Amino acid sequence: MTATKSHKQVKSVIAGPGAGKTTGLIKEISSRLPDLAPYPYRHMAVITYTNAATDEIREKLNKHCKIPPNVFIGTIHSFLNKFILMPFGSLYGLIPLDIHFIDDITNAQKGGSIKDIIRKRQITNNVVQKGFVPYDEIERLSKKLIDEKEISRLTAKRLQMLFIDEYQDATVTQHNIFMKILKEGKTELFVVGDPDQYIYGFRYKGKRKKPNFSEIPILATIDKGEVERIEINRRSSSTIVTLLNKFNTQIQQRSAFITVHCEKKSKTYFINTSELSNILNKFDNICGDCGLSGNCNRFYLAYDGKKTVKQLNQSFGIPVLTKDGRSPTNTLSEVLRLVTGILGKSQKDICEEKKMTIIEFRKYGMKVFKKIKSQPQISIDETHDFISSLFGLAISKEHAMKDSFDKLIAFNNKPRESYKQCSTIHKAKGLEAHAVLAIAKTKSELLKWLETDHQKRCADKLDTCREGFVAFSRAKELLCIACLEKLDSSALDTIQHLGIEVINGL
Repeated sequence: MTATKSHKQVKSVIAGPGAGKTTGLIKEISSRLPDLAPYPYRHMAVITYTNAATDEIREKLNKHCKIPPNVFIGTIHSFLNKFILMPFGSLYGLIPLDIHFIDDITNAQKGGSIKDIIRKRQITNNVVQKGFVPYDEIERLSKKLIDEKEISRLTAKRLQMLFIDEYQDATVTQHNIFMKILKEGKTELFVVGDPDQYIYGFRYKGKRKKPNFSEIPILATIDKGEVERIEINRRSSSTIVTLLNKFNTQIQQRSAFITVHCEKKSKTYFINTSELSNILNKFDNICGDCGLSGNCNRFYLAYDGKKTVKQLNQSFGIPVLTKDGRSPTNTLSEVLRLVTGILGKSQKDICEEKKMTIIEFRKYGMKVFKKIKSQPQISIDETHDFISSLFGLAISKEHAMKDSFDKLIAFNNKPRESYKQCSTIHKAKGLEAHAVLAIAKTKSELLKWLETDHQKRCADKLDTCREGFVAFSRAKELLCIACLEKLDSSALDTIQHLGIEVINGL
């Protein structure tokens, strides 16, 4: 879309793994900023589904331009709070003026029978009226409000443009809220996502109607306006993309990735042993044979977090993936110690002087760590200057903090083993690794992952097919698959027919 008066009201971008969805979204936002009405008349809202994605978009957009005050960038719940719940909730008697958000009501109120559900609703309503709003109530309350014609009209009048990232993760309730706003004819909607990475059907557990795959919001939006399909994959090797295309129900991608580390021709492998220790040893050997050493990171992924991921962590010492690439707590603490020492002020004093919250202070700390991580040869003087510039404060000549600096440099230069991480497939979504080992718990689960019949994949209400797709598409150069249940010859034939090389474990 270009900055003209001929924009469609709705545009959907279907983009697969490694297509550069966020980069494309930022370019689209930048191109539309000249069309945004001046502050405070109308707003542009950029909506994401994680805090990390919010930070990434804000940081990258800042490099393109100065973000105007009437551009909101935040998570879906932040959006609903700012534009619907807080402005109208107390006026319509749904919430008191003074409220606090809480994670959830105690497990004691949870149940499965009709009586239990009714009782939980009564308890929830009572808690909300007392000023405590559970996060999982924000959607329901916002939907109730937006159903009021006057509220939908006023909200649409305030919102000129809506940009939504990873729209396959939107719930039906969220989608219906957006459609109510859109119906007023005053708001443009731009969504981007990948239907084949929709793996959050579990959120509808206990609900009366769970959407079929064809009814999920990203696909429901396609019929409402312009559609663009991006067929490039910049993340994965051509061999991995060829395999992914057999499962992709929406687009056929082509690889634009240049293999960097693999010395041999990139392949996909199935490790034919059901013993976890043998699987791990074989995977390590394959990584070594392919030249994936040094700082090449590896993901060990499984759906079963309570058993398989727990075993990978506790029995084999593989660290659990820190979501969104965050550093371990002790490392962040060392960074904050470095910052306070160099500036010669406490966290409290810095926050008060710069008018920032503790959370914002920690985010600045992460920027310091990323700076050190991206420049392994950075000197302590350069680090001093960066921190001073970042916080807008003078450094303290009395505190060089060389011990903290040396610890962080040492962490940054840890050997290859520190780049191993295990995780559930859900938590690895959106991330990538040079090598991936995807471990199925059972033969049935594995065959669901490898299902090539698109009708069967779309009919999978448990999302098992798509969980495999998400796991496989994390890999950049090497993909290995394994199963903790012994396979028969028929299953092995299925694997080989997909072009996956079967190799025996140790």
